[in-house]
Amino acid sequence: MSQWQSEKMLTAFLDRDGVINRKRPSDYVKSWQEFEFLPGVFDALRTLKQHGFRLIVVTNQRGISLGRFSENDLAVIHERMQAELRKAGGELDAIYYCPHGYDSCDCRKPGIGLFLRAQRDFPDIRFSNSFLVGDSVEDMEAGERLRCRKVLIEVDGAGIASLLARKNVRPDFSAPSLLEAVTNYLIPSPGSGAGEAKTAKETDEAGEPDEAPTRPMMSEIHNKKPLP
Repeated sequence: MSQWQSEKMLTAFLDRDGVINRKRPSDYVKSWQEFEFLPGVFDALRTLKQHGFRLIVVTNQRGISLGRFSENDLAVIHERMQAELRKAGGELDAIYYCPHGYDSCDCRKPGIGLFLRAQRDFPDIRFSNSFLVGDSVEDMEAGERLRCRKVLIEVDGAGIASLLARKNVRPDFSAPSLLEAVTNYLIPSPGSGAGEAKTAKETDEAGEPDEAPTRPMMSEIHNKKPLP
């Protein structure tokens, strides 16, 4: 059992591109044919599910606002992704996405609108006892605002570290892949020296982010059935 484990279900918020699937250089993943799972993802998500984690993807998909692909295209990608993860034992509990451009909504990360939407859908979520796993400055900034544990998947470690330092944002843990983050931090082995889980009192004292208004145009895919 993870030493983070408590009486409440833990939540791992996951970015998609660069964490679950490979990013396309200077492009968007516009179809299932362009989607490629990163090595170790099936094992990582299956391990988290086996340890009782709730898994929620929160992803910026600006390509929709640019007309590069449609929301229906994204739905097909996510349905096929879920089907593969379900077969591997690592099904996601929910997927939330922002289709908007910069500075046009409160749901695009580093905004926290989608995370607040998730908390409304899953009222037992405590951000101060949750993890946010991402590969971008925006992910880490969102985690800072949520006051959750921030896990950086380092693709360009030096570049991102420099940007985060200028913004005074420090990840709680860094790893080159989701599987290594799960193995060495989210599900630490006994005696590994990883941090102790917060008690209920400490979690309450840490507080939660203030509620922020969310726009009705904020979009969500939530446990949709896979394509046949």
